[in-house]
Amino acid sequence: MTRKFKYSLCGLVIILILAASTYICTNNQDDVELVGQVAFSPSKECEDIIVNLINESKEKIDVAVYAINNDNIVKALKSADKKGIKIRILTDKLQARQKSSKVLDLYQSGLNIRVHSKYKIEHNKFAIFDNKYVITGSYNWTNPASKKNSENCLLSVENEDIIADYQSRFDYLWRINTKKKSDAWFLNKLNTKEYYARGFITNKQQKKIKRTLEDAIDTFDAKGGSVIIMNADNGQIISQTSINTDKNIMEYSQNFIYSGGSVIKPFVIALALENKIINTDSVFEVFDTISSENQKLSLDDVLVKSSNAAIMQIAEKLSTNGLHSFFEKLGFSKPIQNQSIKTTKPLFAPSFNKDQALQAAIGTNFRVTPMHLIAAYASLINGGHYYEPYAEKQSSNEGKYIISENTSEIMNELLRKVVQKGTAKQADKLSKVKLNAITGTNVKDARNKNIVVTTLIGNFNYKRKSYVILVMLDEPKPIEETHGFVSAGWNVAPLAAQIINIVAKKS
Repeated sequence: MTRKFKYSLCGLVIILILAASTYICTNNQDDVELVGQVAFSPSKECEDIIVNLINESKEKIDVAVYAINNDNIVKALKSADKKGIKIRILTDKLQARQKSSKVLDLYQSGLNIRVHSKYKIEHNKFAIFDNKYVITGSYNWTNPASKKNSENCLLSVENEDIIADYQSRFDYLWRINTKKKSDAWFLNKLNTKEYYARGFITNKQQKKIKRTLEDAIDTFDAKGGSVIIMNADNGQIISQTSINTDKNIMEYSQNFIYSGGSVIKPFVIALALENKIINTDSVFEVFDTISSENQKLSLDDVLVKSSNAAIMQIAEKLSTNGLHSFFEKLGFSKPIQNQSIKTTKPLFAPSFNKDQALQAAIGTNFRVTPMHLIAAYASLINGGHYYEPYAEKQSSNEGKYIISENTSEIMNELLRKVVQKGTAKQADKLSKVKLNAITGTNVKDARNKNIVVTTLIGNFNYKRKSYVILVMLDEPKPIEETHGFVSAGWNVAPLAAQIINIVAKKS
């Protein structure tokens, strides 16, 4: 066989193969597997493919995507969820924080959505539909991706190997990013309320305050907490942060009402000093349960040792109507309502009998919000004037006379002793500025003394201004570092010092 003949024969075979392939493709279209579809943006091509896939899904949809805010895609996902389609969505927590993000909207609508926290960024952009289709590419599920950006997407159809690989990866990512951690992130995001006054607190400082509160809530496994900082001389809220991890709890700073416990005691002492029922030389004899003997306490000791018995002795010398009226002047009987602050109404009796007055004196007979407490405390240390708290600028905020300047000076001295020798010592050790304060540990459940709300209210001076700070934790747990104690001196006292150092720019 000549070489020329061999070449001719090979050429003929190739021609026959090509002809056969053409015939098969032309006459057997039903047998040809569709392997993919490509689309580009800016256009609605990728968006339309995704919306159609969502609408036509019968059983399940798994999505791993960096950002979600496309209105039509979000609408389709909600509709599919209502039809009973099993949907799982994994997305990036940094993008979920953006104002344009629809992630919180989807979560609140009941979709099974988790934020990615295992790796630095969840940058995947793929979805699996009914184990039949996979779509991937650079296209984020956002409005800009359709209208402005240069993006691409690839639809792969019924390719078992490709689908299996993507499904395996999604299942792995879903497993390592647990529901518990994701739900905690969502609750934190949904239930965090923040405000800060520009010019007094920088954005960087506010972020540090929030992060410090978050860390404390995590450390003590608390339900949540609040930090409020107020200008003592006019009532302006300088910073407010409220965080909770329990969706059944209202916002803490303005809507959470609770018994303040020992933080109420300074108000009783202030009224007694103002009415000259007691003075700085007064001595109180109380029974000490540890030594089983009577003990004499100075006025300093009453607050330093947080003596319920001594406070009740003082309250007995006050008229019940006088104490009730003073608490009304401090704002404890009504909600705070102005353009920028709207609180829940306190649980405050229209009048006191003798027993109610004694219980109120030690902070157990009425409940108020942290915003009420910080405003009332400010009147004790600012020279004696009550200012209604406000957040936004307003033309005037005239204060009401509560106590004399002399009484206010004495209260500052007494509250300083609590920080130096009493329950707020931990704050004094850590704070870089001089602090006066009172702490309170209120037991929420008489059957378990470890279920408490802890509070520190204090005042400090910075840049020739007087500030009041309130720090509160709801149900902090005992930990090894606090030797099993849950009282305010062990958790909110050091937390308050950290916050003050941030404000004073010395941390």
